[in-house]
Amino acid sequence: MFFLEEETIFSRNGTRACLRCLEEITSVRYSVKDLAYARTLSWLTSAGWGIVYSLNWEIDTVEHRIAPFERAILQLLYGRELLHHRKTLAAVRTMSSIRRVACCGSTITSA
Repeated sequence: MFFLEEETIFSRNGTRACLRCLEEITSVRYSVKDLAYARTLSWLTSAGWGIVYSLNWEIDTVEHRIAPFERAILQLLYGRELLHHRKTLAAVRTMSSIRRVACCGSTITSA
């Protein structure tokens, strides 16, 4: 009985960790888009862009490794949290894109 309880706790913690990983991937992707836009404004040095490029490569690797678990997470109660997180970031992206165009007169709406 004790073993089953540990297994249940572990699987719950593992599921939660997968959720957090997927949320962080989404958040880092959001930040990388901002940094890509900053690059178009020449706010990043080539060395800075190299770091962003490396980060993007690492996130691709992590995303590839966690991808098999995403469908399972989306089917659980945690899936609503992940979808809410993604929708929130998408809404913020839309608002910041509108502000960017209004403020800078730029035609770039997303980086």
